[in-house]
Amino acid sequence: MPTITVLTPVHEGGYACIRELHDCLRGQRLPAHWQLEWVVQEDGRTRTPLEAVPDAPWISKGAGRWGGAAQARTLGLARATGTLLRCADAHTWEHHDRAIAAGHPAAIRYEEMPVPDRWSAPMKDRLAWAR
Repeated sequence: MPTITVLTPVHEGGYACIRELHDCLRGQRLPAHWQLEWVVQEDGRTRTPLEAVPDAPWISKGAGRWGGAAQARTLGLARATGTLLRCADAHTWEHHDRAIAAGHPAAIRYEEMPVPDRWSAPMKDRLAWAR
């Protein structure tokens, strides 16, 4: 069965939106016969961010020495089994929340879009709030 792996580096103090990311991934509708794998790799060994992630068969959690997000991604990649791989950093959602709270027009337009339309929107519109 083909697998899509989502790789998420996390660190102590940088995982405030990890539950929202979990809920988003859990709710994904995949093509027939595909499965999802979520590899969560802590940058460090506190295990605190990993405790915020539920235990489930489709989730692989790991911790390693501190070295930054790139190193965490590399360590997590060793456990990835997917045919496709995408990275979704846990802190990305925090930027979105701050942009909405600040009243950024692009973030508000994005939030008001129906979810299916978000992926078909031009890239400049999807990323305008992240600047």
